[in-house]
Amino acid sequence: MVAALVLFACTPKTQQGEPTGHEIAVNEAPPTPPEQPARASASPQPPAAPRQIPEDAPLSEGVVSFEGMLRGTKGGFDVRGVVFEFAELRRPLPESERSKTDDELLGAKLRIVAELRSHHAEPQPPGEPQLQMRSGDWMSAVKVFSVEVAKPAVMIEGVVGRSKGLFTVGKHMVSRDDLDWPFKGADVVGKKVRLWGQPRTYVCPPQAQCLISGEIPMFDVARGELQ
Repeated sequence: MVAALVLFACTPKTQQGEPTGHEIAVNEAPPTPPEQPARASASPQPPAAPRQIPEDAPLSEGVVSFEGMLRGTKGGFDVRGVVFEFAELRRPLPESERSKTDDELLGAKLRIVAELRSHHAEPQPPGEPQLQMRSGDWMSAVKVFSVEVAKPAVMIEGVVGRSKGLFTVGKHMVSRDDLDWPFKGADVVGKKVRLWGQPRTYVCPPQAQCLISGEIPMFDVARGELQ
């Protein structure tokens, strides 16, 4: 008789250290789990290889792959102007991300493969009851094939200051629209805030009055709170 020896190895869970400074990455994506057999509830597969749309290019209809920061909007989530229902955007996410609250998801940069359709709506005629409806050109998602977290949300904190039409929070610049969005237009200059979203670098054109480096460290805001 051949004896079989089975060894069980237990590795203690690594505790992640607290990030230093005032820019903190949150909602880190977990390691990709092993592939599981396909189930009936899995997301539909795209009919062809999706067309990649760069971040600086406008969205267009068809089966496309694009990235964008997740914001909240009335009745759903907004990614680069495309409004998704909560369920259709959550369903394809990994289970660890899907179980998070709406606030915990806001500010993450998502990579989405979806079939988009373009729409055009004329402005409402004068004298007609003014309803909350879209006008102009806009996009909707016919199908969502996959959603993954390309970059977790980042949190910054600091006292809000003014700077030539922009606002400063720590080492970042924030636009008026981005600061008005989470605080509903309230004056928060001189107050300490926390903001969740994505940092980006704006490169100034040669003729523009800009920082010495020619770059502005901007921060796009998905949500915020007063400290």
